[in-house]
Amino acid sequence: MWICYEDYEVREGILNGIGRTKRFYFPMADRGIPNIIYKLNPDNYDDLIDFARKYGGFGHWNLCEKQERTGGDPINWIKAHINGIRITFDLIEIIQSNNEEKAYQYIDKLNENETYGENEKIVTNKWYSEGSSLDLASYMVRDIINRNIKGIQKKLYQGKENTFVSFHKFNALIEVVYWQLLDAAVSGTFKRCEECNAPVNGNVRFCRPQYAEKESPCALRSRQRRSRRKRKEEKNEG
Repeated sequence: MWICYEDYEVREGILNGIGRTKRFYFPMADRGIPNIIYKLNPDNYDDLIDFARKYGGFGHWNLCEKQERTGGDPINWIKAHINGIRITFDLIEIIQSNNEEKAYQYIDKLNENETYGENEKIVTNKWYSEGSSLDLASYMVRDIINRNIKGIQKKLYQGKENTFVSFHKFNALIEVVYWQLLDAAVSGTFKRCEECNAPVNGNVRFCRPQYAEKESPCALRSRQRRSRRKRKEEKNEG
């Protein structure tokens, strides 16, 4: 389970939870979190705080040795992970399209010293491959994801009435995000939201609803637009 506090703030470059515990939840069950992180603007602190109020911090403090903990999530560390998540999502889409030229163009435009998150660290990696650009894209996806899911374990627990249940044990929310990216890569169900063009995974047309929403803003805008168009057509026919 993961924890959300009553509120969050950014102080001295660190995103911190403040106040009492607001809720606990199972992030593994929410497949929309990677999509939300993809759309976050890491330079907009209000954006990061709004996300944390709904889903909690990213978990840097749980990945660090005690002497390295800051009490929250360093903003630069969050930026690095958001960058890695965007690269991974984009490359999964390119690989699924089997577009060698697009893979080459995307990788060629990346900064030479591109940074991304590796657990509690910010790292820079220069990827090379003697194969095709698609081979290199595949290696990059596997490398980023595999580095960030090492702490996840599937464990067996006692259930009700002499039964067993299993849950994934994780240390940080960011690990869960990469685990869900793994699912997107394996399932082949990656697509783009029909409204905002952000990446989504699964049999959906639009971004999924966020915490406490019955319908996502993307789905709502599309439905309202269709409704207006239908009323206009009916008026013209009348």
